[in-house]
Amino acid sequence: MNRFRSIGVLLSAITGLLVVLLISVFAYTAKHAYDRREAAVKLLETVDVLSEVFAAQEALRLEQGEMITALAWPQPNNAATLAKLRVQHGVVDRALRQMTQSASIEADGPAPDQDKIDRAWAVYDESHADAMAALAHPLRDRPAHLQADWAASVNGLVAAINLRTRIRSMSIADASAFNNEMTKLIRMAWSMRETLGRDRRLIAEAIILGHNLSSRDLQQFAEQEGNLNYPWAVLASDKTDLPTFPEELKSDVDKVAGTYFGEVHLVRRRILDALGNGEASPLSATQWLKESDRGLLAITDISRTAFTLTRARVEQTLDRASHDFDVALVLMILSISLASFTLVYVFARVIRPLQAITGAMQAVAANDLDYPIPFQTRRDEIGQFARSLRLFRDNIIEKRKLAEALRENLVAKESAEASSKVKSQFLANMSHELRTPLNAIIGFSELLQNQIFGPLQKQYRDYAGIIHESGHHLLNLVSDILDIAKIEAGKFVLDIQDIDLAESVAYCTRLVKTRADEQGVKLVTLLPAQGLTFAADKRAFRQILLNLLSNAIKFSRSGDEVEVSAEIRGGALALTVRDHGIGMPENLLAKIGQPFEQAVNDPAHAREGTGLGLSLVCALINQHGGTFRIESREGIGTAVTFELPLQPAGRKTVTAA
Repeated sequence: MNRFRSIGVLLSAITGLLVVLLISVFAYTAKHAYDRREAAVKLLETVDVLSEVFAAQEALRLEQGEMITALAWPQPNNAATLAKLRVQHGVVDRALRQMTQSASIEADGPAPDQDKIDRAWAVYDESHADAMAALAHPLRDRPAHLQADWAASVNGLVAAINLRTRIRSMSIADASAFNNEMTKLIRMAWSMRETLGRDRRLIAEAIILGHNLSSRDLQQFAEQEGNLNYPWAVLASDKTDLPTFPEELKSDVDKVAGTYFGEVHLVRRRILDALGNGEASPLSATQWLKESDRGLLAITDISRTAFTLTRARVEQTLDRASHDFDVALVLMILSISLASFTLVYVFARVIRPLQAITGAMQAVAANDLDYPIPFQTRRDEIGQFARSLRLFRDNIIEKRKLAEALRENLVAKESAEASSKVKSQFLANMSHELRTPLNAIIGFSELLQNQIFGPLQKQYRDYAGIIHESGHHLLNLVSDILDIAKIEAGKFVLDIQDIDLAESVAYCTRLVKTRADEQGVKLVTLLPAQGLTFAADKRAFRQILLNLLSNAIKFSRSGDEVEVSAEIRGGALALTVRDHGIGMPENLLAKIGQPFEQAVNDPAHAREGTGLGLSLVCALINQHGGTFRIESREGIGTAVTFELPLQPAGRKTVTAA
């Protein structure tokens, strides 16, 4: 148990704990930054995978439009058309293979259903082979269900791919608000792309068939137009005018507005009007597909730009996370180095010297006054400690010498006591001579502060304030000394008069309230509700109460209370001033009340003050024929109680000499 009371052991333990805590904090920061970096890496991989997925979907949709048009052509398709379709199919095949290869690096989450994609891919390849074989024959010789089978195979493959898209786009959208907005734009643009692709395919089929469109057909095309206009209205809403909306996307939106909803849409309207009136289309199916491709590409550019911006934002997040991880790693290494140095330094420069000085103290306590005291030349606290120990040892030696000289000084002591009485009488007679110049200093400094004789520079006004404050402090000190001297010389006479207790207590608490507020101390008064009047010297009573309140506030801590309470005990007024401050050891209470004495007179530990306050309090209470009692416990607080007779014997008013 004694081992754990050792300062060295405690200091080592506390330092070690702080080191572990410091390293733990930086390790946690590094781990958090590492996790963010890994999440950003996986998110970037997911963005790349989704880019491949959308590229595959785009290729599928383009091939679907070309194939449907070719399947609707009444004559056998020429070699150029078949070659173009084969090239398009090669693009789709490469995009699908690239998408499949990227699946192994997708971010953590539900595994994509690759089996469904593979099965849908096989159906799509088979349907494509059947369609290519049938394109060499006229429309009447082709299977009736061929177009439906081809569309179903493409839609099935797109649906299987969309499962992966939905799962992965959710992880991107959840990463940040910006990514969420970009994901919405991508989905919205892709929805428009699908609607536009279906619309252009149906118009191409209508051009190829060349028959008059019925009202039902026109209604269907109107619905298609509505299905396209609604997401476009959302996409091109007022938020594109916000400063935070990316300029690249604004450019793409403007391009769609001008290309499709401006030029292509007008061509579409002309074709539908002509077909609705039974007239020939102003454009052939091939021309229409080529014209509408510009609208498809413009809308697809929105998705591509959104993907590019999302990837750039994720790369920024990755760069920040990598930077934070590197910084945290460097800080952790620095903290470990600093902690190791601190441990070595504390042991070498603090713990070992403390142990050596402790050994010297034990030797001095064992009366070995010749034991060498180490580290006296150090200029830090250890050196101060060692020099204090040397002074302690020297004081022991001096005390031995003084003990021998004490007997020789008994006569000198009696002479000193006589001199003290002469001093007291002298000070009592010097009241006017001491106070008059101080009053002059205070008065003239106040005149200078108030600039009665003209304006002064700020520096001189500050000097005058210092003189004024110092003069008041010195006047109060002189007054206390003179009062004690008068009391000791028997020349202090009380001015007995009736005193309102509540009024005097309120007066004193007002004077000390500013200092109490500065220290965060609350003043509480507990007085008899019916009021109380007693006979005493008003100035002396207030001086007693002010001294006790000042001491209570001085030795209180922030948040404490100082309580003033009063009650009647027999024929006397009992007034108590209680604080909850630092308190005093019991062995020091006997010194309280002696002139120029404090609980701790060591200049290194004593608080402000001259030690006259309680001495004057005791003297004034004795003059009233009262009693004084102090109770204190170290670390808990102090309670000072004094009793004054309500009606002192022989009331009279005499001017003090």
